[in-house]
Amino acid sequence: MKVARPTSVERIRGRLRLCIIADISPASFDHSSNDVAFLILTLSGPQKEDAHLRKHIPVISGKKGQSDFLNRVLPASIAFIREHLYKGRDICVACETGTDLSVGVVLTALQLFFEDDGTLRQTPPVSKAATSSSMVCCRTTQL
Repeated sequence: MKVARPTSVERIRGRLRLCIIADISPASFDHSSNDVAFLILTLSGPQKEDAHLRKHIPVISGKKGQSDFLNRVLPASIAFIREHLYKGRDICVACETGTDLSVGVVLTALQLFFEDDGTLRQTPPVSKAATSSSMVCCRTTQL
């Protein structure tokens, strides 16, 4: 699978990538490869899983969107990322700008799933407490 211009997180050897939705071509979803799973955060459309390697999650803009991001979007995103990271797949997170929502999701995934040396944690966190906002703030301060 080839994504036009993803930005890879080098510290973790590119296991997580960021891009804008426009950079994902239909060829990116060629199912002949199972190396990359795509998480697409979009302002339009219902949440859907078109295939096991691609998940669309709708987001809300404005003040209500902040709460929705923490309570719905982030937990659903982290569950998808956990599932695919621990199956050996890389993850590409895309949003409209590639600078806001996708960055928040990737930053959360970094602090939950990777050690400080960039290796994948042996045991993934599974509880809701692991994705709480206080946990995220505490861990990102350490990074």
